[in-house]
Amino acid sequence: MKTALPLALLLSAAPGVVTPDGKDTWAVADAVGAVGVRVSPLQLPLLWNHGLFETQLGAFVGSPIGSPRGPTPVPILSGRLHLRNETGFAVYAGVSWAFVAESLVWTYGVGNRF
Repeated sequence: MKTALPLALLLSAAPGVVTPDGKDTWAVADAVGAVGVRVSPLQLPLLWNHGLFETQLGAFVGSPIGSPRGPTPVPILSGRLHLRNETGFAVYAGVSWAFVAESLVWTYGVGNRF
């Protein structure tokens, strides 16, 4: 099992917030800076491209950046499936839960490890 201590910058990709009274409002969520721990309980080598398939689980504590409400601790749990090839190119997809906002978010992306 592999572990890491990542830093994360979480950005909203689209505006839209549902308020507690059920009304939709169009506002972009604040960016959140976070630090936490990530574990990869399952790692399987991919034989056809010398890559790696991982399941990743993470727990983070973050705070909104530039929020008029000031720094508010935001605990976040996340899980994702991660595929990487031998050159470092990677794709991932997963979900994250933010406790303060009580929101479940679909996450996906591509990247390259140097």
